[in-house]
Amino acid sequence: VVNDLYDVEIDKVNRPERPLASGRVSRRTAWGFYAALSLAGILLAAWVSPLHVAFATASVLFLWGYSVALKGTVLLGNLAVGATIALGVLFGGLAAGPATAPLWAGVLLGGAITFVREIAKDVEDVEGDRIGGARTLPIVWGERRALGLALALTGLVLVSLPLAAETVGTAFYVWGVGLAACLLVAIWRGASALATGVDLREPARQTRAWLKGALVVGIVALVLTRLG
Repeated sequence: VVNDLYDVEIDKVNRPERPLASGRVSRRTAWGFYAALSLAGILLAAWVSPLHVAFATASVLFLWGYSVALKGTVLLGNLAVGATIALGVLFGGLAAGPATAPLWAGVLLGGAITFVREIAKDVEDVEGDRIGGARTLPIVWGERRALGLALALTGLVLVSLPLAAETVGTAFYVWGVGLAACLLVAIWRGASALATGVDLREPARQTRAWLKGALVVGIVALVLTRLG
């Protein structure tokens, strides 16, 4: 919600169907909704532990800072979103027990996949971001090079999965197949677009979507591995 509040003009170009960009929801209503959700998240975290209150508060601050100042920067905004997702994984893991090596593996995987996904998203959104005066990686470095970096980093995540399996449990070799498949498709879709020289906006959107799927499938795989 807070990201949409600060991105109304950009979303009118990139995502005109969104509630604020389309005018279906007022800014006042959106601010109230954002404040209510943020407060509810922090209060619900208080039912778990003071540490979880700190995590919830940090997440609120990360997302606000991203929306206000970091979204239009080179990589810093991508890191902020990746850190927020990593905090979410850590939040859930510490609610279930102490910090262990498998939990840290999940934190790193979640943060890394999200960081790469955000780079792909910047390629997808480059038209509106440029109009809005943002200085994201594809604007500063070029769309093709930015997407190439995202694919290279996705490859690094892919080849690190055996290490994650040794850390989390050998059952991850089975449950993690879906995660590996999502990463492979993301690489294939982006690499195909780079090889053919087509407009990168749609391929970047598809790459981002597969990376988002990889995040969800990966978290499920980690949970199933630990339950087994």
